[in-house]
Amino acid sequence: MAVASPANGTQAGGVNTIKINVSATDNAGVTQVSIYIDGVAVNTQTAPPYSYTWNVKKAGAGIHVITANAWDAAGNMGIPLPATVTK
Repeated sequence: MAVASPANGTQAGGVNTIKINVSATDNAGVTQVSIYIDGVAVNTQTAPPYSYTWNVKKAGAGIHVITANAWDAAGNMGIPLPATVTK
């Protein structure tokens, strides 16, 4: 599982939205993916594509951390490395 985009260290100056994409696969089958911005769940999906359009215009200045969690059919959870976006 990975936060496929945005790339870690992305600069968000001058953009209104950023598309967040998470890739998740598992031999037992992925049943749910949740996307978090600064520790707050912003989207949960049960089928791909796992994505969310973030309105960066509403975010405060500074560094923001994007993470995601994925669960498989056996109840196991995977957590990718976070990606940071600076506004």
